[in-house]
Amino acid sequence: MIASSLKKSLVLKTTAIFLIAAMVPFVLASLFYYKSSKNALSEEIANSLQTQTELIRDAVDARVSLLRSNAIAWADLEVMNDILTDDIDNRISDLLESLMKDYNIAGNIYIINRKAEVVASNNITTAQTTIEAPWLSELFTGKIVARDVHTAIITDEDVIAFMVPISSHLPGPDIIGALILEYRVSDLEKLAYKNKSTVISILTSKGQVVAAYPLENPFTLAQGQTGLKHDHLAESNEVISVPGYIGTVVHTRGSAEFRGFNWDVVVAIERASAMTPIKRIQRISIAIGLTGIVLILGLVTIFARRITRPLKELSHTADLIANTKDFSLLAHSSSKDDEVGRLAAAFNRMISEVNLYVKRMKKMEDELIRADKLSALGELSAGMAHEVKNPLGIIKSSAEWLSTKLEQNESSAKLAAAITEESARLEKFLETFLQFARPIPPQINRHQINKIIEKALPLLSPHMESAKVKLTKKFANALPEVYTDDNQVNQVLINIIINAVQAMPTGGTIEVSTKESYEYPPFNPTHQVNIVIITITDSGSGISNENKDKVFNPFFTTKEKGTGLGLTIVYRIIGNLGGWVKTDDAEPHGTTFKIYLPTGSETTGTLQNH
Repeated sequence: MIASSLKKSLVLKTTAIFLIAAMVPFVLASLFYYKSSKNALSEEIANSLQTQTELIRDAVDARVSLLRSNAIAWADLEVMNDILTDDIDNRISDLLESLMKDYNIAGNIYIINRKAEVVASNNITTAQTTIEAPWLSELFTGKIVARDVHTAIITDEDVIAFMVPISSHLPGPDIIGALILEYRVSDLEKLAYKNKSTVISILTSKGQVVAAYPLENPFTLAQGQTGLKHDHLAESNEVISVPGYIGTVVHTRGSAEFRGFNWDVVVAIERASAMTPIKRIQRISIAIGLTGIVLILGLVTIFARRITRPLKELSHTADLIANTKDFSLLAHSSSKDDEVGRLAAAFNRMISEVNLYVKRMKKMEDELIRADKLSALGELSAGMAHEVKNPLGIIKSSAEWLSTKLEQNESSAKLAAAITEESARLEKFLETFLQFARPIPPQINRHQINKIIEKALPLLSPHMESAKVKLTKKFANALPEVYTDDNQVNQVLINIIINAVQAMPTGGTIEVSTKESYEYPPFNPTHQVNIVIITITDSGSGISNENKDKVFNPFFTTKEKGTGLGLTIVYRIIGNLGGWVKTDDAEPHGTTFKIYLPTGSETTGTLQNH
């Protein structure tokens, strides 16, 4: 039921399509944005951890280098020469204790003599202690010895140590003892920038823990249990990952005097804590998506109804036109500037074009009917004229003979003369009739229409001057040549202009103009052709509406002495030349005749076939 309703309802289909079209890009964009944001956040976290790790590494390097420098400087103090005396007082021990406090060093300082006996210390429990170590021989040769993380000499704390030989300032042995500075490595934790989600570990090159925060974390477990093997730390500045953490590792670099112990500084952050912004974005995206679905459903439904309403009106109008065949009906749409409004406007233009086409077809039908009538009438007229002309000639000749014989009888002579005159008039009418019935075949050649008109107008000048008619000309330049018979066009112009002069008994104006155009021929309303138009406009009384469709009919005239064949012959001649002629009202009054002649070698009309 729902599927059937969906198929029939444009609103539902439009809503579904818009919803799918909106949600698919939204989901894809959200996934892309989520992934991009996740990658960007991971990169930002890695950069932040990298910076933090480097800062801790630099602090460690600085502290270790400072410890070594201090040990060297303290070993060179003059008070250290007291080692040579047998009675060592507490002066050195007091000094060492003071140095440890002043420099805030966590650990111990020992002074040993050549026998490796502790002779002074900041820790009194170390007195009378003898040190045994393999590095003593190296120390007493004058070399500074640095020891990586190991257990302190006296305590069980993890320390690093710097052993510096003490040289004598007095005559005697060169090396009189050594200063041993032990630094408790757990104190390095103070150098870290700590927070609840951050894990910090400083490891030796062998993976031994130097310092860590918190004390137990994935990087302080026994080797093989951390999820991070030592070879992962082989390269410096590497982003590392263990289950649940994102981190970076860098190697200590030491200083120019001391290259350090090659420790690894690891700073990591819990992945869940780091990805909190992404999870927040995800929740917000879901909320936005759900809200968007509701908004889209509402807006699209309103929008679809707004679209379908004028479409329904358009469909109703189309059905009405199809049922009534009334092409004057137009579709009305509340939309004006959008696509639906333009569709309605295009539909109305189409209907107008169809209406115009139907009118052209009707006119073509009328023209064909007229042509058929003229053709049939022409055949009939030719036969009748032929049958009447011979007896009329006998009557005329007989009347002429009688008029010569009856010169003595005045009344009889007048009657014979009247018979002769009327016979001549009837003969002239028959000649016109035959001209209509059997027109002379046109002699088609290339002609400039302006030259044909200029040739015809001088013949009419005396007639127009006597009738007080003023002639104006408006010829277009560079007109294409027409394929026509100049003599027949000349005859047509004379007939129309004489009719125009006769329609203005008190005088007036006649305007003759030419132009080029593309028009639909009345016999082919689907194809435009290149046309030269001759327009003849008079300022007479014009043609009444009931007579407009009759002016080209045979024997129709409003003149007392007219034959009613002048405009019919004009219509027949122009048709035989492949063109057509129209009449219309002039502004503000008068009549306009338009003669359409083709510029191509092929004619456009059909009258020449009849």
